[in-house]
Amino acid sequence: KLSIVWLPVCLKWRHLRKVLTIQLFTTQQLDASQGLRKKKVDELVQFAKARSEKGQAIDIGKAVSTTSLNLLSNTFFSMDFSSYDSSVSEEFKDLAWHLLEEGARPNVSDFFPLLRPLD
Repeated sequence: KLSIVWLPVCLKWRHLRKVLTIQLFTTQQLDASQGLRKKKVDELVQFAKARSEKGQAIDIGKAVSTTSLNLLSNTFFSMDFSSYDSSVSEEFKDLAWHLLEEGARPNVSDFFPLLRPLD
């Protein structure tokens, strides 16, 4: 109900977009988080370097997913939710894909509004 991604363009959407624009995506906020972004990229590079020195393969998708998850979790909660050696980021990615699939699946009531109470 509050996700700007799924809302049609309406008054609620405009209010949420305004909050994001004013609070989250300002030049000051983006500049303030530059250090965090650099730190997370440095951690990714160090992980890749350590793995390559040992001659181990790197799952780039999982590593980038972990970096993205940790960047988001640090932005909102000031802590890492995952590490490069855990499966948390993979589970998070699977959950996100599942949510996208469910959200994109058409409902019967989309085609037959009379059936909306049954859907």
